[in-house]
Amino acid sequence: MLTATATRIERIDLPTGRVYRTPVGEFPSVNEILTATMPESERAGLDAWRARVGDEVVNQVREAAKARGTLVHQLVEFKIQTGETPEIPASVSNFWKALEDYLPTADQTFKVNHAVYGGERLALELPLYHAELAYGGTFDWCGDWRGDGQIWLMDFKTSHRSKGRADIQRHRVQLAAYGMAMESLLGITCDRYGIILSRPSGSPQQFFFSPGEMAEAQDLWLERLAEYRQLIG
Repeated sequence: MLTATATRIERIDLPTGRVYRTPVGEFPSVNEILTATMPESERAGLDAWRARVGDEVVNQVREAAKARGTLVHQLVEFKIQTGETPEIPASVSNFWKALEDYLPTADQTFKVNHAVYGGERLALELPLYHAELAYGGTFDWCGDWRGDGQIWLMDFKTSHRSKGRADIQRHRVQLAAYGMAMESLLGITCDRYGIILSRPSGSPQQFFFSPGEMAEAQDLWLERLAEYRQLIG
């Protein structure tokens, strides 16, 4: 399975958040930047939840969600690379059942060839960075999603509950950041963007974004990035 450790981009988890050590510098992650610049309304909701259930419960729920997401991404990577169904742990079996039929194949997945990856790689769970804007991240998948020649950048998420478009604003901005870094580092311009949200029952939710929505998301990302730079001085 291809991992970030096989590249010249190293993901490092510090007490202050994740950073990416790249050939041109050490950069904060997209998620770290988005968390540090969380809108007041979102932060107020999180604070209210924490006050209601306590720090321990909040931390447990968030760590469980993080572990679930990491595991599902590993399974997705294996399935796309090999075409085989991996052994599915019981803890994520329902999420996997909902998601498996919606996954692209290796043939649909772009191949990228860049020195930072040590050669040719599938555009799948690969770290990248934007040298000029000084941030890093790891995108989920890039390829020809619908067989029509358009370049799609996709994100695979899990959630115990259904979500509306307003609930995934952060994910849309995250995708925009990855798209900008992909164009800067790899010279790939994405035509379309989407999120597949797997739930423990029912079909996954599919969110697809228009070019206009993503142009707005890019502007929002640049605003958050500027705010982050002000915060860290």
